[in-house]
Amino acid sequence: MALLQQFPVQLPVSVDVLVVLAVIVVALVLFIFQPVSIDTTAIALMVVLILLGPWTGVSPEEGVSGFSNPATITVLAMFVLSEGVRQTGIIQILTRKMETFAGDSESRQLLATVGLGGPSAGFVNNTPIVAVLIPAVTELARKTGTSPSKLLIPLSFAAMLGGMLTVIGTSTNLLASKSLDCVQDELDAAATLDVPYYVFHPGAHTGAGEEMGIENVGERLSEVDVPSNVTLLLENTAGKGTTVGKRLEDLDDMVEASVYGYGDLGIYLDTCHLFAAGYDFTDEAAVDDLVEEIDSTVGIENVQYLHLNDSKHPLGSEKDEHEHIGEGEIGEAGFRQFVNYDALREKPMVLETPEDERGYAWNIAKVTELRTDD
Repeated sequence: MALLQQFPVQLPVSVDVLVVLAVIVVALVLFIFQPVSIDTTAIALMVVLILLGPWTGVSPEEGVSGFSNPATITVLAMFVLSEGVRQTGIIQILTRKMETFAGDSESRQLLATVGLGGPSAGFVNNTPIVAVLIPAVTELARKTGTSPSKLLIPLSFAAMLGGMLTVIGTSTNLLASKSLDCVQDELDAAATLDVPYYVFHPGAHTGAGEEMGIENVGERLSEVDVPSNVTLLLENTAGKGTTVGKRLEDLDDMVEASVYGYGDLGIYLDTCHLFAAGYDFTDEAAVDDLVEEIDSTVGIENVQYLHLNDSKHPLGSEKDEHEHIGEGEIGEAGFRQFVNYDALREKPMVLETPEDERGYAWNIAKVTELRTDD
């Protein structure tokens, strides 16, 4: 009889990824075949992502945060408006007007659809504009024998383009405008309180592409007024999802894309984010390489603060989950090299380690222990 031994199997992807992929596949099937209503599936998806938080990384606060977003509330209000418009009978009137203008000509139907949907979307949120016009356009297509897709797809693109005309044109514009207002308010508060630094997370490109996302960050930074007694610090990211700023050259590109230079802007380096983004500093040679790259991109003199925290996940994982100093994947040896390196040891250091019974006192003592006097 052969004896079988079980060996640990190294999966090509993490369990977290498999769980998220499984949830996506199930959600996709439910959305396509609709055994239950789409809104039920959407709510259930949110609940499942929260319940599987240890694997998906979605906390209850993050899961429900969208409901309180001004953009979400605006879109909901616009749909209420759309239903009110529908019940007035104006859709039928609009359909007749479009039919009178366009007749059986597909080109005139297209002109009427795009001409009405595009400009309107600049002054009323583009999502409800599409919602209001879909019944009218569909009815027009039915009466004239035109394929609905020949009109509905151009309507969608025209509304998206029209939504770029004003801030209220799309919920994305509303969100971006609100974010800039928040940043400006906090910068002004920092100036009033004589707080010298303001830490800024670059955010995510949300599908627009990394290059466009980096350029957008620089352009948005140009829209805020950085007070003369405050330096805005760009923090590097772990790179999860569509977040931008995990590479040091990305941070430098953001500065270059803005109207500001170093002095008004600076760099805030998070050790967990560096490690998760693939920057190794667990031995002397690795720290040499890291410091050389810092100096050749953002410049070591522009790094104003070091944000110390260990990582619960391996090098290059792109996961931002902090661990106590020396107890994660970076380890004591890595931090000993990092905090004692000549070009880094005199930089101000702050902690953001897990909140438990040990607290920051334990981690401060650990960093002090790892620092040498020579």
